[in-house]
Formats: sequence, structure tokens, C-alpha cells
Amino acid sequence: MKKLTLFLLSACLFGIIAVSGCGGNASSVGISQTTSNGKLSEQLQVTNNSDQVSSATKQDSEPVDPCSVITKDEAEAEIGSVNTPRYLGSFYVESVPPKSKSCEIDSVEQIDVNNEGMQPRYVIFITSWDYPRFYPDRADAQTVSDLGDDAFWSEEGLDIRKGSREIAINLSIQNNDTIISASPHSGSTGDPDLKQKVLNFAKKVVDRL
Repeated sequence: MKKLTLFLLSACLFGIIAVSGCGGNASSVGISQTTSNGKLSEQLQVTNNSDQVSSATKQDSEPVDPCSVITKDEAEAEIGSVNTPRYLGSFYVESVPPKSKSCEIDSVEQIDVNNEGMQPRYVIFITSWDYPRFYPDRADAQTVSDLGDDAFWSEEGLDIRKGSREIAINLSIQNNDTIISASPHSGSTGDPDLKQKVLNFAKKVVDRL
């Protein structure tokens, strides 16, 4: 009888230990499950953040809207009354970067009463790219300091590079068959007065890239 009692007590004690052990395992499983869920949530959050970054990068890689970087008031402060900006199309093939967009803003033509002809017409020409292009003559170009990540004068005007984008702004005066431009070309270094106007535009535009 005594042996049977001892056997039963031992069996109960073993059972308690086993249950306690199982309880410990159950608790560990619970903690493990919680930890696993925590990691899963973290992974999902990272994935979502990556999607957002990817979306933002894709958005930033598009050329900036060239007709939106200079306001009507800013244009008229430099060249007088202007017509509605005109898009000149997107000159690119989807599979061949860089992509570009162009815009033209010209002053309203007015009759010169004294000379009985038309007054010279200002034309602002803006081209934007989705990322900085390879410019073979960059080393010889005239650099402009403190403007974006890089800025220099080219035949297309004042090129401004900031982040993944590039934009060129040029200003010319068209008077009958004569065209005077801010951009250096054909041996000319560009008209200084027009260059100053372009710089005035550029200082406003750079913050919008």
C-alpha cells in the first residue's frame, strides 16, 4: 500500500512538472508568436515604406513641368505682358532616357508707334529633363555658383541641375530677322542684360525643382 501511495505521489509530481513544462512551452509559443507577429508587422512596414520611396523616386524622376516653374507675374516683371505659356511637346522616346519637356513663354507683341513697326518680342524657352544629361562641353562651360547642385551656361541657356532633375532656361529677343540670346552660341558669350534676367528667373526656379 505504501509503495502504491509513493507511486501515485511520484506520478502526480511528474504530471505537475510535465504540465508546468507544457505551460512554459505554451508561454514560449505565445511569446514566439508575438515576436513573430512583431517581426511580420515590422517587415510589412518596411515593405510599405519601400513602396512609398519607390513611388516618390519614380515621381521625382519625371521632368518638372516647364510651364509651371515661372509664374505669370514673375515673367511680366522681367519682360512685360506675356501670352499664355505653350507646351512644345515632349521630345523623347519612352524607352530611351533622358525624357524632356519644353515650354515657351513669349511677350505680347505690341506696335511701336514711333517706328511704325512691331516692338521686339521676348521669348522665354524652358526645357526640363528627368535626370542630368551628359554634356560633352561641361568642362569648358561657364559655371554659375550657388545655384542648385550645378549650374552653367550652355547653348540651351542656363542649365541648372538639382537632385535627379535638370532644367535649362533661355531668353531671347526677336526683332524682325534679328535674334539676341542670353545663351552663348556662335562665338558669342550671350547678351549680359538677358543673362541677368535669366539669373533672376533661375533663383526662383531652383527651389521648385
